[in-house]
Amino acid sequence: YCRAGQQAVHERRMRQALQAAHGVVVNSQDTAREIAAFAEREQLRMPPVCVAPLAPALSLVACADSTPPLPCPYFVVLGTVEARKNHALLLRIWRRWRAQAGSSAVPTLVVIGQAGWEAEAVLAELRGANADAALLWLDNADDTTVARYLQHAVALLTPSNAEGYGLPVVEALALGTPVLASDVPAHREAGGVAAQYLVPEDDQAWSSAVQMLAADAAAARGALQECGWQAPTWEQHFARVEAFLREEWLPASRLIVVGFRWWRRVRFLPLLHGLAPGAMKNADGGSVQRADIRFARNVAAAARLQPEVGDTLLCWNRPPWHREMEALAERTGATTLRMEDGFLRSVGLGSNFVRPLSVVFDTRGIYFDPSRPSDLEHLLASRQFTATELAEAKALREFIVANGLTKYNTDPWPIADLPAPEWLSRSAGRKVVLVPGQVEDDASVRLGGGAIQTTAQLLAAVRAMEPDAFIVYRPHPDVMAGNRRGMKSLPSGADAVDALTPLLQLIAMAAEVHVLTSLSGFDALLRGKRVVTYGSPFYAGWGLTLDRGLMAAAAERRSRELALDELIAGALVGYPAYLESSPDMTPSSAENVSCALGAQRQLLVRP
Repeated sequence: YCRAGQQAVHERRMRQALQAAHGVVVNSQDTAREIAAFAEREQLRMPPVCVAPLAPALSLVACADSTPPLPCPYFVVLGTVEARKNHALLLRIWRRWRAQAGSSAVPTLVVIGQAGWEAEAVLAELRGANADAALLWLDNADDTTVARYLQHAVALLTPSNAEGYGLPVVEALALGTPVLASDVPAHREAGGVAAQYLVPEDDQAWSSAVQMLAADAAAARGALQECGWQAPTWEQHFARVEAFLREEWLPASRLIVVGFRWWRRVRFLPLLHGLAPGAMKNADGGSVQRADIRFARNVAAAARLQPEVGDTLLCWNRPPWHREMEALAERTGATTLRMEDGFLRSVGLGSNFVRPLSVVFDTRGIYFDPSRPSDLEHLLASRQFTATELAEAKALREFIVANGLTKYNTDPWPIADLPAPEWLSRSAGRKVVLVPGQVEDDASVRLGGGAIQTTAQLLAAVRAMEPDAFIVYRPHPDVMAGNRRGMKSLPSGADAVDALTPLLQLIAMAAEVHVLTSLSGFDALLRGKRVVTYGSPFYAGWGLTLDRGLMAAAAERRSRELALDELIAGALVGYPAYLESSPDMTPSSAENVSCALGAQRQLLVRP
């Protein structure tokens, strides 16, 4: 019943909410059940839930004028004109009723609500209504007008196919107006014994019920007064919410952040407040300082904080002492959470303290550790991506390629008119193979490189596979900046070392890209290049790369073949958390961050 593409957007919002929230306030038990079912399908944790029904507002503005707004009897249907609301059923009934009895004998159907979506035929009929049609459309009514029409109606008609709460039902009953509603859980929850319920597909049942109400409206109002129904109040609503906050959101549990350096603590503090138990936002979106965040220099310091069930131990990526932290979690019942930069990070290096615009949180492992499952691997192995999600991934891929985006975006763009590298003439007649370098003590090399742990070993393996190729070695940007350890000079096995030519220009010039675990292989896949892997990067094992060193355990878990846009839907849309560049790190989206990176990228000055 929604506009094209909106289901995927809403599901993504729900996934993000369930992953981040420490509590959820909903307006009905039915909504709570739907969210729980969604969490189970998505294999997500279900936070504590507070059901706090909404109180009627129209009763507060009910017109003191007791004069009905129309001189004849009328029924009201209230809500946006969209397919889900099922206005078409009522229009069919009214057309048949007028044909049988004549317009003068038929009560007016008053449709109150703005034009929505997926209801073109209904909107066309409403726009063409006239006085003889016993049909009136109010598409811009204020609260006082709505209250007056509802208060004097024969009944409210709400034949919706689906609802999350049913506020018009509550509003009408609070004003003493009978209600004829579709038999959906939210309506029964809102109306209780006071309303009459019919299945939304039964035209004949609705027609008979409407005509019976029209024949004896006074009896219906009298029965409503005697049934004992009580409208929910705002005092009850906020009492429930406040009790929930006291019981569930006071920081009975803690976020224990282990091993963060001082600059990382300062930078990510707004984001950590959103993760921590007890974290709350005020009306302006600012943090209320009730989140219980504790920082520990190492695992021993974390142990002195005496973690327990409900606490979360958070660390950056996979530190050398990760096994100690996992052992601490196992002993105490705390959970573990790992954090790392996302794949569309920034314009500038992380080692130069440039703020990231994307991060990942992983409850199972971390994406660059193939020895164990990660949330990304689980997502890629199990999720059936929808057509809408794949279309979003395709659009994102095309934008990334067209705007030359990578993880750090330190090279100038565009590359079409950049000078050719000096080695190009020497490579004539030979297949050019690009080998991106990595930081040799990086966790992705240590954990995912397998038997290959150095640049020299990688180049030897590439040369053995491609003895006649012209091999171009590209040092890692962190190594060239002097921030991390790695090889800068011409290594044995390479024909050229090129630290000046932009990476994307090198990828474009290469016939193949050979990597250990480098994210440059992912960049090359996005641009349609053949990629050979010698380790176990997250994008290997899905049928998109030629894998020469994939770990057996990872290969067994990655038994599914993916299309490129399925890989992107998981790795760039579903897995990371995207952030605005504002100091409070407001949540963003892949689309917004890629646009921001593209705009920042244009400011780079070519060498």
